Amino acid sequence: MSDTILLLFDAHKLDISDEFRDSILALKGNDEEIKIILNKADQITTQQLVRVYGSLMWSLGKVINTPEVMRVYIGSFWDKPYKNTENEKLFRAEQQDLLDDLNLLPRNATIRKVNELVKRARTLRAHMYVIDHVKKQMPTFGREKKQLQLTQSLAEEYVEIGRLNKIPVGDFPSVSYYEKVFPTKDFTKFPSTTEKLNALMDEILMRDLPNFMTMISPEKSSDEHEEINNPFGGMDAEWVIPVDFREKMRILWNTLSPTGEPLGGGQLKNTMLDTKAPQEHLKKIWALSDISKTAKLDEDEFILAMYLAYEAAAGTPPPSSLPENYIPPSK
Repeated sequence: MSDTILLLFDAHKLDISDEFRDSILALKGNDEEIKIILNKADQITTQQLVRVYGSLMWSLGKVINTPEVMRVYIGSFWDKPYKNTENEKLFRAEQQDLLDDLNLLPRNATIRKVNELVKRARTLRAHMYVIDHVKKQMPTFGREKKQLQLTQSLAEEYVEIGRLNKIPVGDFPSVSYYEKVFPTKDFTKFPSTTEKLNALMDEILMRDLPNFMTMISPEKSSDEHEEINNPFGGMDAEWVIPVDFREKMRILWNTLSPTGEPLGGGQLKNTMLDTKAPQEHLKKIWALSDISKTAKLDEDEFILAMYLAYEAAAGTPPPSSLPENYIPPSK
């Protein structure tokens, strides 16, 4: 299994041939390892680059089915002078990011395995709560009807379970999985979740897995690299937003603002609505996140807004004012 898979596209030729499409489809199941290189970007203008980038993501979206936005490195990856220097600073930064990511592959391979273990543990915890929740909803009479009702309304049940147990909706297994399995099961025979079992899962997630990370990665890199790669590094007092969430949002931000410029409400509205947070909360979240009071959000403000939005979607309303550890360190 590869640690990373690079797909190379030329900015002036984005067509995905049948052969290339078949190759990409053969990579199914390795979506997290796929990175995109948009090469020869110096041969087009900034305006053209924005259009080319959008066309590339649209074309790839028809071939690669992944809920997360793929990392795209934009530049002209050779040693000759740039033909168009409008985005030279961006190209050099992207090239350095690519080199840094490649140099970190050996260490990141181990980190990725731990992240997968963490993901599975969180999914297991969510599964436990789902099983316990649907069992408790079963009445003495009319069980079959209630069981069907619960199966058909799992998306709504997820929100309620997440609110009650402080679990992000993203931790839950796919609704389609339960829709296939639940019709063959008797909810009343599901095991109940106990306080002891819940405490054991919390101990695994909060103590054992972080300790395991320390065991497998004892060497120290720079503080920045250590924080980025440690899936438990985002809970310090400096910024409450977990590092893994920040990294996902930074990738999304790069697709929304390739040049890094702050974006206004019209440009970010649909993205924030996609979080499924109530609109009355989104209005307040925007006001809280616009720390610079420019009616636009920069990268860190966008990450804060998305974090608050997903929290609101899970049932936690935004605070009346930002606690100190919610404010980005850059502010």
